[in-house]
Amino acid sequence: EDIGKLPDQSIAESLARLPGIAAQRTNGRAQTLAIRGLGPDFTVTTLNGREQVSTNDNRSVEFDQYPSELISQVVVYKTPNAGMTDQGIAGTADLQTVRPLSYGKRALAVSVRGEQNSEDARIGGMKNTGDRYSVTYIDQFFDKKVGIALGYAHTESPYQTLKKESWGYPTCSACAAADQNLLVTGGEKDAVDSSVLNRDGYMGVLEFKPNDRLHMTFDAYHSDFNELQRIARLEYP
Repeated sequence: EDIGKLPDQSIAESLARLPGIAAQRTNGRAQTLAIRGLGPDFTVTTLNGREQVSTNDNRSVEFDQYPSELISQVVVYKTPNAGMTDQGIAGTADLQTVRPLSYGKRALAVSVRGEQNSEDARIGGMKNTGDRYSVTYIDQFFDKKVGIALGYAHTESPYQTLKKESWGYPTCSACAAADQNLLVTGGEKDAVDSSVLNRDGYMGVLEFKPNDRLHMTFDAYHSDFNELQRIARLEYP
């Protein structure tokens, strides 16, 4: 009901709150979903009933490409449903954009937010602040026989990490005979990682219902998704 007011960065964050659903996080944000413990590639994802593609190397959809401001409803099916064309083994998540005629009134929703990472950017040229804004417009015309919905959502989100990784199995061949408790790893990798996510989502819906016998809906969604990641690393034996 509250168009554009979901506080989550993407619809994945909202879905992760449902019982039986777990989110796999990438660079601090929820990206893929597992239903009842099965891997994300066992879940089929649809947008308004149409199966979605993925940029992953499997069938798991990257849910962080769908801004929460542009999705009005998500239905998760944990059991098979005879009325659905596409279904997954673990379950099916159907993302739905708003239907302007069903919404029934004019609406304009605008939101602007800022964010700041508690960790400072440790690589030159990167930053630890971001912003997020969106606008959604819904209206009906010709005695509510024609409805339109237009939406745009932008996100710029920073992420900072510190990494400390040891490598090599602990061995000490020279001192093994003298003291079995002296174990040394092969080396270590220390790294700082600064990244920023930029995402633009566009949504459009045209609905036409001149009478009770004809009901047509045309909808489109486009996501432009880019992430810049810079890593400075020192590796030593």
